[in-house]
Amino acid sequence: MSIEELGSIRKLCSQGHMTSVLFKKELCSVYDYNKCYLHDPDLSHITVDVNVDHIVSNRNNPGFIISLIIEQYDKILESYKNVLIHLDEHSSLAKLLNEHMDVLSSRKVLLYNEISNLGNQELSELNVA
Repeated sequence: MSIEELGSIRKLCSQGHMTSVLFKKELCSVYDYNKCYLHDPDLSHITVDVNVDHIVSNRNNPGFIISLIIEQYDKILESYKNVLIHLDEHSSLAKLLNEHMDVLSSRKVLLYNEISNLGNQELSELNVA
């Protein structure tokens, strides 16, 4: 697959990166505000499982990479839901997290569409050959 064919995926990933940078800044300010109520050992259970060799071996498979991103979005959304259970639904933090969830959910739909488009392109390439 050429770089030109991946244009929409590249655009979507760059938009997702910018969104994540913004979310990170917002969540850092929330964390700094609430830091006195938290103990860092409480956060030690948060880990990211990444099999780098598996990712590198599949680097030419955009569908695989997109599915990894979707998987991470699902984990983030689940974490947000777990936090929201403990918040007043009318609080500013709950509103912020709901906004993040809306953006992540819409990005996830766009990624699913890209996977679908990749599948359709592969099918059409097979039909031409």
